[in-house]
Amino acid sequence: MRILGVWLMAALCLLAGPVLAKDVHVIGFEVPQLLPLEGDGPYTRVMAALGRRAKGQSFAFTRSPVRRAIRDLVSDTPIADCIFPTDVRNVAEMGLDANDFLQSDPVNFARVHVFTALGLPKITHMDQLHGMSVAFTEGYGFGPTLTPLITGEQTVLGHRIPVSSSLQSMRLLLKYKRVDAVIGYLPEDVLVAKALGLPRPNFDPDYSFFEVAERIVCHRNPRNRSFLQAINGALDAQRRSGELSRILGTAYIEPTSKPYVN
Repeated sequence: MRILGVWLMAALCLLAGPVLAKDVHVIGFEVPQLLPLEGDGPYTRVMAALGRRAKGQSFAFTRSPVRRAIRDLVSDTPIADCIFPTDVRNVAEMGLDANDFLQSDPVNFARVHVFTALGLPKITHMDQLHGMSVAFTEGYGFGPTLTPLITGEQTVLGHRIPVSSSLQSMRLLLKYKRVDAVIGYLPEDVLVAKALGLPRPNFDPDYSFFEVAERIVCHRNPRNRSFLQAINGALDAQRRSGELSRILGTAYIEPTSKPYVN
C-alpha cells in the first residue's frame, strides 16, 4: 500500500518461541486501527495467522513507525528483510529500483477516497475539488490523480493542509469544519471515524481515485523468495477457507480493479 507518515515506538514479536538468526525479519509500520504500534489490530492478527500457517517458514514480526521501517529496510546495512503493508510501486516512488524487491500476493486492498462532511456533496471527480481546502496525511501516496494536487504540481486546491500527527487529527479538522474535505484511504478512515465516535465519512463507495494492494515487500534474494512462496501458500489457504475475511472483519476490502489482484 501506500507509504504512510507516522512516528515512534515499540516492537512486538507475534510468534511464539525465540527469534532465530535464520528468521526472516518483517517490520510492520503503523497504520492507525489496522496495524497499531501497541495493542491489537486486523493486520497484526493476519500476520499472526500467517505465522501459524506458513509451513516450514519461520519469521519474526515487529512493529515500528513508518520512517524507521523504511530506514531499516533500505539502509546500507538493512535490519529488515521485508516491510508490510505496501507495494513495490511505493518502492519505486522512493527512488529505489523496484527490480531489487519481491512482493507477496495481496493481503488486503485499500482505496483512496475524498471524504466530506455530512450534508456536503460526495466527491467523484476532480472539478469538484477546485478551490477547496483539503487536508491529507503527510507522507502518504495517493495515486497518479490526486498526488499532483497535494504536492502542488497542479494548482486546483484552494488550500492544501498537510497533517503529520495522525489520521485522528485530520478527521477532527473535518468534524469542526476547518477544511472542506480530507483525502484518505478505506478501510482505515472509516475505522478511525468509528473509534472516535464520529459519523461515517461522507463518500461515494462506488468511486475511488486509486486502488492499491497491501502486500509484504522484501529484498530480492533466494531466502526471501522462499519465504514469500510460503506466505503466498498460507494466504491462498486463508482466502479459500474464508479465514482471511473473518480475521480482517470490517477492514476486509474486495478489489475492484483486476490489475491489482496479482
